[in-house]
Amino acid sequence: MPRCDAITRRDFVHRAAALAVAPSLPVGMGIEGPGVGRTAAGSGVAVRWPGYADAMVVDFLASPGYFNYPADPPLDASMVGNAVDSGITGVNLTVSAGAFEPTVARIARWEAEIERHPQALQRVRSVDQLLEAKRTERLGIIYGFQDTVPMDRDLGRLQLFADLGVKVMQLTYN
Repeated sequence: MPRCDAITRRDFVHRAAALAVAPSLPVGMGIEGPGVGRTAAGSGVAVRWPGYADAMVVDFLASPGYFNYPADPPLDASMVGNAVDSGITGVNLTVSAGAFEPTVARIARWEAEIERHPQALQRVRSVDQLLEAKRTERLGIIYGFQDTVPMDRDLGRLQLFADLGVKVMQLTYN
């Protein structure tokens, strides 16, 4: 896998521009392979941008399952398959749930999902684990908060949540 600093800024800008317009291109314009959520005309086969094979792609607000869905059911085979087929290296998964106890419960739920699907999901608490997710073609799960509500003015919880794997924390929502 090439190092991130192996491309020039110009190459990066060109690739980013291509990604920005790729969803609006007709199928068959060089975007082929399994996995992006669109299908090749008449084939029923999902297409994936071929650059995913070489890119480290992290979606900073995503989930391998339902997103912002109150019932929050467990992952099923289709969800797990879509996560792996996407080609995405990792996602920042929001695990904060308002108060402290529901947040810890949500983290526990995702720990169980990662344990249930080790062939597809990789817990990410370090760069090495993100690289391992890329190498093994699993989806890296990075825990994050969109606010600091679960802290409830107790800065001691910062270390607790870090120990539970929370790596991204916004100070406020919106």
